[in-house]
Amino acid sequence: MFNPNSTLFIIFISIGFINKNFPIVKITFKIFLTILSFTSIVVSQKNQFLNEVGLPIITNYLPKQYSANVQNWAVIQDKRGVLYFGNVSGVLEYDGVNWKLIKIPNEVVRCLAIDDDGKIYVGGINQIGYLSPDSLGELNYVSLNKYISGEKIDFGDVWRIIINDDGFYFQTFSTLYLFESNKNKQQSFISRIIKNPSLKQWESRTRMNPIHSIGNRIFIHERNLGLQELINGKLAMLPGGEEFAQDLICIMLPFPSSKSKDKNPDERILIGSLRRGMFLFDGVGFEKFNNEADKYLIENRLYFRGALLGDGAYALGTQLGGIVVMDQNGKLKKIIDKNIGLNNNTIWDLFCDREGNLWAASDNGISKILYPSSLRVIDENSGFEGSIQTIKYFDNKIYLTTSSGVYYLEDFSNNSNNKKFIAIKNISVQSWDMMQLDNKLLAATNDGVVEIKNNSASIIDYNFRYAYCFCKSHEPSLIYVGLNNGIAVLKNENEKTKFLGLIANFNTGITSIEEDEKGILWCNDVSGKIIALKTPEDKNDLAGYKKLNITNSAKQDIKAKIFKHSNKIYFYDDKNIFEYNYENKKFVASTILNNLFEDSTQTILNIFHDGQNSIWCVTNHQGKIQIIEIGGDRKTGATKKHSLLGLVSEELYSDFVSLKSFVSEDKSKVIWIGGGNILINYNLDSDLDFNTTQSNTPLIRKVFINGAISIFNGFAKSKKIDENNPIEIDYSSNSIVFEYSLPSFLNESGNDYQFLLEGFDKKWSGWIKETKKEYTNLPTGRFVFKVRSRNAKGQVSGVASYSFIILPPWYKTWWANVIGFLIVLLIINYVIRIRVRYLKNKNIVLERLVNERTSKIKEQKDVLEKQAQKLLELDQLKSNFFANISHEFRTPLTLIKGQLENILRIVKDETVKKKVNVAFTNSNRLNRLINQVLDLSKLESGKLHLEFEKHDIVTLIKNRVSSFDSFAEQKNITVQFISKIDSLFANIDIEKIEEVIDNLLSNALKFTPSRGKIIITIDVETIEFSENAVISISDNGVGISEEKISNIFDRFFQADNTSTREYEGTGLGLAIVKELVELHGGTITVESKLNEGTTFYISLPVIENNQNLPDVETVLDEKPESADDLREMVLIVEDNYDVRNYIKENLEQHYRIEEAVNGEDGILKAIEKTPDLIITDLMMPKVNGFELCNKVKSDQRTSHIPIIMLTAKVDEQSKLDGLQIGADEFLAKPFSPRELEIRVGNLIRIRQLLREKYKEISVIKAEDVKANPIDKDFLDKVFTLIKNHLEDHQFSVHKLADEMAMSVSQLNRKLNALINQSAGKLIRSTKLDYAARLLEKNAGNVTEIGYRIGFSDLPSFTNSFKEKYGVSPTEYLKNRKESL
Repeated sequence: MFNPNSTLFIIFISIGFINKNFPIVKITFKIFLTILSFTSIVVSQKNQFLNEVGLPIITNYLPKQYSANVQNWAVIQDKRGVLYFGNVSGVLEYDGVNWKLIKIPNEVVRCLAIDDDGKIYVGGINQIGYLSPDSLGELNYVSLNKYISGEKIDFGDVWRIIINDDGFYFQTFSTLYLFESNKNKQQSFISRIIKNPSLKQWESRTRMNPIHSIGNRIFIHERNLGLQELINGKLAMLPGGEEFAQDLICIMLPFPSSKSKDKNPDERILIGSLRRGMFLFDGVGFEKFNNEADKYLIENRLYFRGALLGDGAYALGTQLGGIVVMDQNGKLKKIIDKNIGLNNNTIWDLFCDREGNLWAASDNGISKILYPSSLRVIDENSGFEGSIQTIKYFDNKIYLTTSSGVYYLEDFSNNSNNKKFIAIKNISVQSWDMMQLDNKLLAATNDGVVEIKNNSASIIDYNFRYAYCFCKSHEPSLIYVGLNNGIAVLKNENEKTKFLGLIANFNTGITSIEEDEKGILWCNDVSGKIIALKTPEDKNDLAGYKKLNITNSAKQDIKAKIFKHSNKIYFYDDKNIFEYNYENKKFVASTILNNLFEDSTQTILNIFHDGQNSIWCVTNHQGKIQIIEIGGDRKTGATKKHSLLGLVSEELYSDFVSLKSFVSEDKSKVIWIGGGNILINYNLDSDLDFNTTQSNTPLIRKVFINGAISIFNGFAKSKKIDENNPIEIDYSSNSIVFEYSLPSFLNESGNDYQFLLEGFDKKWSGWIKETKKEYTNLPTGRFVFKVRSRNAKGQVSGVASYSFIILPPWYKTWWANVIGFLIVLLIINYVIRIRVRYLKNKNIVLERLVNERTSKIKEQKDVLEKQAQKLLELDQLKSNFFANISHEFRTPLTLIKGQLENILRIVKDETVKKKVNVAFTNSNRLNRLINQVLDLSKLESGKLHLEFEKHDIVTLIKNRVSSFDSFAEQKNITVQFISKIDSLFANIDIEKIEEVIDNLLSNALKFTPSRGKIIITIDVETIEFSENAVISISDNGVGISEEKISNIFDRFFQADNTSTREYEGTGLGLAIVKELVELHGGTITVESKLNEGTTFYISLPVIENNQNLPDVETVLDEKPESADDLREMVLIVEDNYDVRNYIKENLEQHYRIEEAVNGEDGILKAIEKTPDLIITDLMMPKVNGFELCNKVKSDQRTSHIPIIMLTAKVDEQSKLDGLQIGADEFLAKPFSPRELEIRVGNLIRIRQLLREKYKEISVIKAEDVKANPIDKDFLDKVFTLIKNHLEDHQFSVHKLADEMAMSVSQLNRKLNALINQSAGKLIRSTKLDYAARLLEKNAGNVTEIGYRIGFSDLPSFTNSFKEKYGVSPTEYLKNRKESL
């Protein structure tokens, strides 16, 4: 079946057609090949012409290619496989890759010969000699003329050279010469000739035509005398030889006897004469040889050369008609001339090489003919037009379908080159498939189905067009036809075909159909997709055909090709063969090709069954087409592999559409290949192309060093490539180039190579076309370059090698090392002696200078150390001053702010209130300035620590921007907040980031005039695979000049530092901003133009996927995961390690222990860890116990923590002082460990009882909590803030922490210590209590009240309410009404 949309593949076939208008070397056709299908049949004996159909493949080589004269007179091949051609310009050498011209005196070469040693002999004009390699392997001509006496030196053209046991014969028109050979077989042939040269000669009485030899016999034809033989040094007329006195004897070839048993076959000689044709000589006389070629040979002038071909036939050259091929029975098999691709019809010599290729030396170039060959071509001039689609053998004719119609070719005699295909009338459209039906042929065409009978056609009117393929059903009378819009069903009865109709509900274009044993039609649509149709029991029921789901998966578009074998359907793609499992509804791997592929690079092009017992698999293996015939051996059923088209193509092939074979009467198999306008037949049983089992060995042709210096020129007899005698190469010439070739001429472009340099490469290279390999900078060592080849048939050759050694550089030789070592010793000795003497003198001078300069340096060092110490002291004093003065400012400032706040609360007079408000505002500003100085001091000393929390940057910045709204409104400045994202979490210190934003917004508002605009944007950018938050604050204010912008972040720097500056400031704000941003791992940059505005850019790392850090409130609300976490924490503050460790050992079994080494460290740990109890010493460095107690008890974050003070002071006043500042217990040293445990336990138990008490209270009120005044004030403020925001949906733990001036974690720890509830739980509990009161007052329905207190949906509100009160809001309201 043929797929009209399938991919065609391209091969390149060299066919020697001649364009009469243009001389060309080689015509290459791009052939779009489609492997063609036809039915398996038995061919009658008279139609065995199928094996002979087509033309041989011809390659022409012209002067443009081989760079010499057009005329060539002789061909010979040496033992290596290299070809030599006698050219008018000299001897041409061809190794399959390169042509080389070897010049001889007088240039013209008429004949060539070879001896048993492989030496080539050359005959020219007044020249006789041989080719011999020089020391580098370069072949040169060596003349033997010096062995010929002076009077004989002008002997003219040498037309023949014959070498036999007698010696070396060469012949001119006038004389036959013989260099006699001695009988010493130990010497080479040429040595036996020239060691004691002896020249004999026989003068012609008339004119001596080119002589002939068969075995050791020499035959000579003299004009007007006849045909003679040289016997024992004398010419003797053959019996009947005088009959040819007026004729010319052109050829004499051995003729194996097939009739006579009493005659020696060696005595039978085929003789071709110019004027009388062909004769046989049996040693007794001549008889006419009846043949079909005589007339053509006489008319076209048979010339003096012929060749015996591999199949026993004779190739005869002519002067006017090309080459005639005649078998031993006299049958004219083929005429090879310009009409079928030969470059010239004048043939001067013919030669059959060791691979069976026929070479012709002509009057215009050289030709190579693949004849005899199993591969034949029918060209575009054979009568058919269009691209070939299908081929079929039917009724003793070959039929083709093409894009232009249907054609047929009748049987013809083998001597005709001009038989044409004939077009069948009435078919002039695209034609696809063919099928034999009874005694007629059906063709699927674009006009529908056409019936062909007796070479005439008629379109069957089936009411459909565009037929692509046929399929005979298992029901013999039914035929399925694949159409462009479905499948037609035909019925054949009584030799008439009836159209039943189209399969219902199916309109897909179908290009191939096969029916399996279950009655399922497997089809390919035009895209190659597989479709399956289930046939009904009554196949005439066109509505009963059902399309099947062929897989259980969702993917139904499975593309694969289909073939049928033994009534079973197979599917395949380029790597695998599948079968269909009907039970599982899936395709499974088939085993029919198990272990047949050579490696994973082999791909399937096509698979088919030939109608006999064989399955054929066509593959492409590394550019070589191979046909695997499974069961192809007719005796054993074993698998056979055939190489196909390797003779004509080096290209990779893409696709075979279909392929079938038919079997002739003698059981030979022929594959037909067609496509484009070329048709090829390939006889798989023929071995004509494969008369060698292994490829020729490749030749190393040239070796260069340093790119141009030749060290070897190719002749293998040279010892330069003997592995036992490697050539030595200087290290300076360690770059080497190898050129190599394979003298295999089946298809030179199809030869591949592999190489390996032993000692350098680790393994063989892959197969390549390149015939040159270069190695550069090779190291010292021994190497062997090896190359092997693979010819067009895929046969792998032996290995050619070249051995060489890269010598070490001179400086690495042993003698160089010895000399160098001695020289170094002498130099060292000399230098040491000179140096010692010099140093002794120098040392005296240096000692004086050193003493003088040492004293000066010591004085300078003392001065510098004092200055450095003074600078350090000054810097420390500066830092201490800022820190101390800032702390000193805080106390009076606190009193000032407190009094101002009290005044603002009680004063009624608006005038006074405004004045006090001004003072209060400036006190806040002063507080900020003090904070900045403190922060700067901490930053300088590295004591500023950040408290990182996961927080939404977008919400934080939005809130800070909102806090400036009123100030911006007063200044008539527009503030715009733009966020390109809804939320963005980062690990930040909320307070410090707020300080950064406040500082930048304050600056923007300060330097932006009325009616100005400030824009704050937030976006995300990716820097080095990490996400960063990018915050920009832009204004259109006064801007900063370019020369000052680089100092903008320096401490105390102000853009306007004149005495008349318009804007106030200390210059600390931006310096602190930069430090805080960088502490967060971020960056801050600025862009500004004077009088246009300024933009600050802050980049902060964010938490990837919002998952790196959990929410602080979530962590604090979680229960501890381990038993150790459940224990109370005791902080021990003691500067004495032994005492601290002693206390720890007594308490660590029951409590978690934290330690601080002094009072200052203890305060920081108390704030950071919020322990359940503190044990502190009284006397400590930096901060004593009284100071620690005072600070802990006065800080809202830690005021609730009980403190036990340890002291050696037992006076009453010390105890009173401690109790007054908040110490809960006093314990005098030395103390009892038991007493310490009891006191610690009592204090912690009291706190636990209080927490448990508050835990059981559903609604906690501040007045119900027993606490010190500071904690009371703290709780009062917390409860007040929550109550004031009961209906504020945006009120959260973070806002409560902001209002309390605490971090979320500090707030939660404080509340948990006082009332055993986190901030979130307290807010939720208070809001739910408020909701209960609203329900009691009937302030709305349940949904409304839930929404009022911040629940976005009713289920959440109901669940939370039920968790607190045990009933739902509705039930609570109902219970309250019932109680009333």
